[in-house]
Amino acid sequence: MKHPRMSMESRAKIFAPFAALRGHSTALAKTAEQKLDDVAHELTLDDQAF
Repeated sequence: MKHPRMSMESRAKIFAPFAALRGHSTALAKTAEQKLDDVAHELTLDDQAF
């Protein structure tokens, strides 16, 4: 080995900036759920018109 192994704490500090999008996947899932509800509601309204 050329250099000592880096501690997990040190590695976490290096990659911390990539955590800026924390909660992004949750927000996407919420938006997707709302859109699916909107589409389902539109289909229900169209079905009642006939």
